[in-house]
Amino acid sequence: MSVAEQTLSRAGSDASRPRTQEEIARIVGLTRVTVNKALHGAADVKPETRERVLEVARRLGYRPHAGARAIRSGRFGCLAVLLGTRQDEERLPSELLGGMQDELAVDDQQLMISRLPAQDAADASRIPRILREWFADGLLIHAREPLPESAAAVIRDAHVPAVWLAVKRDADCVHADDFGAGWMAVEHLMRLGHRRIAYMDTLVGESELASAHYSHRDRQAGYSHAMQCAGIDPLLLRPGAGADWEQRVALCEALLAGPDRPTALFAYSVDATDVLQAAAERTGLRIPANLAVVTVAEAGAGLITRERRLRWTALRPPHAQVGRAAVAAVMRKIDNPLRPLAPEAIPYTLDAGQTAIDVSYHS
Repeated sequence: MSVAEQTLSRAGSDASRPRTQEEIARIVGLTRVTVNKALHGAADVKPETRERVLEVARRLGYRPHAGARAIRSGRFGCLAVLLGTRQDEERLPSELLGGMQDELAVDDQQLMISRLPAQDAADASRIPRILREWFADGLLIHAREPLPESAAAVIRDAHVPAVWLAVKRDADCVHADDFGAGWMAVEHLMRLGHRRIAYMDTLVGESELASAHYSHRDRQAGYSHAMQCAGIDPLLLRPGAGADWEQRVALCEALLAGPDRPTALFAYSVDATDVLQAAAERTGLRIPANLAVVTVAEAGAGLITRERRLRWTALRPPHAQVGRAAVAAVMRKIDNPLRPLAPEAIPYTLDAGQTAIDVSYHS
């Protein structure tokens, strides 16, 4: 047995401790600098030398020491996601997380997830550790503003490279293009020959609109702009969160029973389509035979459960694309933390579905 084989055999009997590049260097008879280059694929290391180093590293069970690498490079190779405490902020859509992981893999980065305290924390220990200590290179914030002042102050004062997800800000944010979604819905319905197109949002009333998530304002604004560009007055139905089920259905029923009823409707979300279907039944209308409908729905959310089973004509949120773009943005931010990044709005995609047909087929 060679000296190298004997050394490897002895090392294998003590597998509990981390291995070092110095050990590999002693076994293969090279300098630690050469070993380091071989492990990182440097071009000036001969292929046979690299193979010998990698084989010894594999047999030793060597893994790079992240802490030591961070000290040398000043980087942890890790990003952190900070979640808000509202119900829609506490979970990351699987497609969003998948998009983030895909982009992280490009730069061999890892991801940590933490959560804001439920309220502003006077006790510093309640501030998430990713804000109290430096062990992530950048931050992705999945929460609406304003953050608790204690957390916002840490991000602001420490100049943590941060990018916001699904929030509209003047800079440093990536979000879905909800204005474009409203425009896209109207454009699709007009290509099918519809002119009398209504917009309905049953989740947020007019009085709550200013403080609601930006998507409630932007989808309506995109719809209204598209209608006005075509020389048509917008037709808005917004019952408000204070209206009960029966009030919402009655308002929608009145819209559909009028002499100039819409032939098509863009619904803010699938929540609005429940009200719409109930009102259509009461007025004797059928979707899509008498009323074309476009909504916003997650991929896979797609059956009309009343009368017929049809897949919604729907705008699909660009979760995966937002995730990838946000990670790419925070990596740019890490290189220059003080430079603001322009906001990025990622377009929706249209799933043609079965609930919007040409107006000429309407009865």
